[in-house]
Amino acid sequence: MSVAQELAGMGAGELAEGIAARRFSASEAVAAHVERQNELQPKLNAVAVALHDQAMAAAKAADQGNPQDGQALYGVPVTVKECFDVLGTASTAGLVGWASKLQTDDAELVRRLRGAGAIVTAKTNVSQLLLYAESDNPLYGRTNNLWDLARTPGGSSGGEAALVAAFGSPLGLGTDFGGSIRVPAHFCGVCGLRATPGRLSMAGTAAQVLFGHVPTLPDSAGPIARTVSDLRLAMDVLGAPVPHATVERIVIGMYDDDGFMTPSAAVRRAVRLAASALESAGARVVPFEPPAVQEALDVFYGLVTADGAAELAKLTAGEVLDKRISQLMRLATMDGWMRPALGTSLMVTGQRRLSHLVRTTGMRTQEETQALVARRDAYRKRFEAAVAGAGIASSAHPWSERRPWTGELQLHDALQRARLAGRSRAREPGAPGGN
Repeated sequence: MSVAQELAGMGAGELAEGIAARRFSASEAVAAHVERQNELQPKLNAVAVALHDQAMAAAKAADQGNPQDGQALYGVPVTVKECFDVLGTASTAGLVGWASKLQTDDAELVRRLRGAGAIVTAKTNVSQLLLYAESDNPLYGRTNNLWDLARTPGGSSGGEAALVAAFGSPLGLGTDFGGSIRVPAHFCGVCGLRATPGRLSMAGTAAQVLFGHVPTLPDSAGPIARTVSDLRLAMDVLGAPVPHATVERIVIGMYDDDGFMTPSAAVRRAVRLAASALESAGARVVPFEPPAVQEALDVFYGLVTADGAAELAKLTAGEVLDKRISQLMRLATMDGWMRPALGTSLMVTGQRRLSHLVRTTGMRTQEETQALVARRDAYRKRFEAAVAGAGIASSAHPWSERRPWTGELQLHDALQRARLAGRSRAREPGAPGGN
């Protein structure tokens, strides 16, 4: 294995320690990841905007100095999702018309990464408008999954997860509105953390431009990495330090079927293995049944489409839209009289879930939207009551009005240990020196 391959295989923490100890330079670490990104790009197409020249210049400057207090990522190459503002680049969310709008400053979280000494090597691909679970758009094209190039890495942070999984980046930054960190992390076999909404700043992102008009459903940011220790390192940099809870003696609710859509047998088995790992780490796992899942989905999709996609229509006027976005826009703007008829037609053909989705989405009046917000608040209370009734640590839930619980990294730790124990990692596809 070459030195470059060895460096590309390291995590963010390992790289930071090695650079600080002068075992290798920031230039060597950055060059190794730039080389790996160039090698992967024809297969994965994960990089939307390469910042290699700037990164190498920053690495050379880092080699002339030493990490200061608070610079836990000194000289470490990182990547960020394309929707984050990076000085001199466009944050397009896959919209061709936004490609000429170069940003004059960094997003707040990008500034925090740089302040910790990190070096941004690239911005990574997304789904158009950050709205679906694939990373494909008319501007940058389609990102593929390391494990099977015919499949998707998920979305909308799919470029980030694909690149981290393929050792093109040790640490990435994503956003998550409805699964945009969690789905790609799952699809690509890496670790991802959607921070509680409000814990990490979303200032300076295309997501704020696109969805800032939907305060009832807040977006969130979070890190993507190959190890839990790197997630913890990133969170210490990105957010205000808070005491971490521990897994021991905490009560965790577990379910492997929400009663709405039954997962595959493999996924259900993985959930049960995770529960066992958490118990082994000292937690108490109890059965939990989420209340009225259909109601939660109805409220979510109702609020997302309450304006009939009017704001998105303004932002995308004259744009080349991905077919999936066009379908979503048609669904959101469909005349009210058509919905019952289409819903009935879909139900007759056996598409029960799609039928229900058609009936519950679409433009609302101000009074109807307020009613949806009231239903949302009522559901939150119902969920909290169910959690409390099961004796679960309810503050672990992101909707809690109490102080955010920060034991999620300990949970990730336990789950990662179970994953590592369950499979050999001697030679993973796409590892440095691999396929």
